[in-house]
Amino acid sequence: MFAFNRFVARGWGSLQLLRDIVPQVGRRVAVVIGKGFARRLGYVDRIVSILRDGGVEARVYEGVEPNPSVSRCNDLGARLREWGCDAVVAFGGGSVIDAAKAGAAVAKLGRGVETMFYPSIVEDALPVIAIPTTCGTGSEVTRYAVVTTDDGTKKLTAVGNPMVPVAAILDPEPLTNLPKDLLAYTAMDALSHAIEAFTSRRCGALCEELSLTAARLVFENLLCAFEGVGLCLERLQVAAYLAGAAINIAGTNVVHAASYYLTTRHSVHHGHACAVILPHAVVHLLKALPLTRAERLMSIARCSDAECVKMRIAELERRVGIEPSLKRLGVSESELSRYVEDVLSYRRNLENAPMEVDRKVVEEIVRASFRSP
Repeated sequence: MFAFNRFVARGWGSLQLLRDIVPQVGRRVAVVIGKGFARRLGYVDRIVSILRDGGVEARVYEGVEPNPSVSRCNDLGARLREWGCDAVVAFGGGSVIDAAKAGAAVAKLGRGVETMFYPSIVEDALPVIAIPTTCGTGSEVTRYAVVTTDDGTKKLTAVGNPMVPVAAILDPEPLTNLPKDLLAYTAMDALSHAIEAFTSRRCGALCEELSLTAARLVFENLLCAFEGVGLCLERLQVAAYLAGAAINIAGTNVVHAASYYLTTRHSVHHGHACAVILPHAVVHLLKALPLTRAERLMSIARCSDAECVKMRIAELERRVGIEPSLKRLGVSESELSRYVEDVLSYRRNLENAPMEVDRKVVEEIVRASFRSP
């Protein structure tokens, strides 16, 4: 069983709809933000003002870092309980929204997020209203919150339908302030979600349509969005949402499993890490599918075989300036065995893949990524 948002608002200026949506789920909320973007560009004051116009009391929780830690999520949960919040508004990228969802569960259940990681299932959480400011993570629609251990070495996931945000507000305006590298990274995260969901053994008819539409939107709109075209930014935001809905059904697989080491051990942005792995993993994923199914994704990429899809993705990444080589990102050849072991530890992801992901498959993907020109 999977869940979706109760409310979805989309389009330029839809941020104003907070005034109508939030009072339906809470009257005392915390606005959760990152370390500077929301405050610096005036969004915090705008959001608080909109909420107060709707009769909602708002406090601000500021400073969520990329890849939020267990301690950060527990601290947020404690503040939510202390302030008596009955809902949470998350304004930011995937890290902010994931922290808000984890904190909402901590506040509601009264125990630390470290007790909630899969295979445990989160059974309750405060309602979250998610406003994504990037076009990749899909956290505004998923039942997942990805949290990093306090020592920074592992990413763990809290899972549960109560963590699906009750509302998602897809206003493209914040994307106009997104640096080009982050736009590229987060869009490739969305493409990774779409392809991993489509190739998942758990993907049925609804998932197929969500993931294929998301992939098509990324292929068709990333380059023009990179040049600042507003309609293309809007379509990328929709792609991220649809791809998030797809992984809500089918999960991610080998691309995400292989991305986590880069983020935790080399501080590579999550979307960038996915982009490095995706071209090399997609060949394995497509070859494991029945041909008629694989051809649906190949046609989206305007290709007739898996190698062509690999090259199409690699060329797209090249045109938006994404570094494709593990070696140039600081990974040494001597640590590749350790890298492979780390990937194999993410069984929750790997079990979704359409083929058996053993050491040989992971080594082929990791070493191909290391050798990328």
